[in-house]
Amino acid sequence: MARNSAEGNKARVARYRAGLAARGIRPVQLYAPEGAHALLRQATGLMIREQDPLEPRQALRQASGANDPEEASFDLGKREWALAAEIETVRAELIAAQEAERQAGQRALEQTEAARVETRRAETAEGEVAAVKEREAAALTRADSAERAREAAEAAAAQTRAEIRQFQEAPGLRGRVIRWLAR
Repeated sequence: MARNSAEGNKARVARYRAGLAARGIRPVQLYAPEGAHALLRQATGLMIREQDPLEPRQALRQASGANDPEEASFDLGKREWALAAEIETVRAELIAAQEAERQAGQRALEQTEAARVETRRAETAEGEVAAVKEREAAALTRADSAERAREAAEAAAAQTRAEIRQFQEAPGLRGRVIRWLAR
């Protein structure tokens, strides 16, 4: 027989079906939705494999990824507990983060207020320093003015003394009258 002949194909299919019948498997035609085809093919493959074939229920569970009902409810309870624990952990972290944020905001407000107070103190100190400098400048100006006035007065007095000496030393009648008045 030729390898790809019609008779060879028929003989091969007949041997395959005889082997399945010997294992208690018969072919059936099944109508199923398109999405279920892959699942049914996989489950069928698990049921008819030659080494360690599975029962139909086990094959369908394994193909679909489901567990036994007892294990499923137990596993579901575990998941619920795990989710509840995770939710509590996240909630505690959220509360801690909110508290840390509140404290950071409070510290920022305190630092801002401290900076304002320090700025006011600095401004006051600067104002006081400026006022002291102004007073010192005014005092220096007054001292300078007083010194100039004293120097001007001394100069005027010196000039007056010089004029008096000049009149007292004047010759003649005029000098005598001035000397007499100066006594």
